[in-house]
Amino acid sequence: PTTSPTTNPTTSPTTSPTSSPTNNDWVVGAAGATCDEACGGMSGDALCNLNQQAQVNTASKLEDIFDSFFSPLACVTGPFDQASGSQVVPGILQDGECQFSSETLVTRCDTSFTTMRRLCCCSMTDLNCPIPS
Repeated sequence: PTTSPTTNPTTSPTTSPTSSPTNNDWVVGAAGATCDEACGGMSGDALCNLNQQAQVNTASKLEDIFDSFFSPLACVTGPFDQASGSQVVPGILQDGECQFSSETLVTRCDTSFTTMRRLCCCSMTDLNCPIPS
């Protein structure tokens, strides 16, 4: 396939279907924003998907999402254990520390922490927020 229109069409078009595009409804919110706020900025009345966000429970999953859909990320810290912010995972603090869910740290869509940029799944369909492996 060509990247722009041509006056000389190919004589050997692609015979097999190309792969489907990867859906990506992951959003990185502004520092201090809730996932409800981050998702509200998307078109189509997107809603925060709490269940899929809870699946981001390791540093490697958080890194894989960033590496696939945003910019490379290298996590150096574990689960967010600050009591006031335990429901604002997954995300990244302004100093670059990665924070993610754990069995005891739940995620919510309506909470925020002043220096946390939340990673939010803004789709009610889990498939639209893939976790690469």
